[in-house]
Amino acid sequence: MRWLLPAAAVVVAVVVVRSGGGPPADTPGRKVVQMKDNFFSPKDITISRGDTILWWNAGSAEHTTTSRTPGNLDGLWNSGSPSSTWLKPGQSFQRVFNDTTGTFDYFYIPHAALQMFGTVTVDPQSLRGGIASGKRSAMSSGREGS
Repeated sequence: MRWLLPAAAVVVAVVVVRSGGGPPADTPGRKVVQMKDNFFSPKDITISRGDTILWWNAGSAEHTTTSRTPGNLDGLWNSGSPSSTWLKPGQSFQRVFNDTTGTFDYFYIPHAALQMFGTVTVDPQSLRGGIASGKRSAMSSGREGS
């Protein structure tokens, strides 16, 4: 387990491995965004305050999810910097959106020129609770590890 210190919050990072099957499923309080080669699916998502977004690398290349826009980072989250920490196929990164509401742009660092962008809209009218954090993961045999 390692600690990352972005400008806005302390982010906990955990690597977990997942094998077999398709992408993780949405659950109450958690939505899954697949990072495919050159696009996010869904690209734009709306959640309640306190919900978690899990970005899962469903592509064949390494990917990132980084808040804001190229050249204008805000430090809210970054799943991989430097490039040696980008998410490999099957790995994921998650963030709990408990600390703020509004609409947040994000992108994949290397494919910014290809318009690999998305948005997370956090509805200020709902609150699930939780702690703002980010976790990097990949799953294997259903067990978490670091």
